[in-house]
Amino acid sequence: NGGLMLRVEPSRPLAPGDAIKVAVAWQHSGVMRKDQMLEAKVVRVARVPGQAQAVAIEFAKEVALAQVA
Repeated sequence: NGGLMLRVEPSRPLAPGDAIKVAVAWQHSGVMRKDQMLEAKVVRVARVPGQAQAVAIEFAKEVALAQVA
């Protein structure tokens, strides 16, 4: 399905198994609609300096490579 590693500063700590929605501006758009959010699951979490976390996510559905290019 594909995924990403993100650096986030969440309002609450994220944990493996958490379901989240992410906005990825594949087209360099500054504004995104709610229906453009991608459902994902947290698969790995690491602490980084400060209040941030490094979060590996897996998309719930396959993301077409055409969106990335």
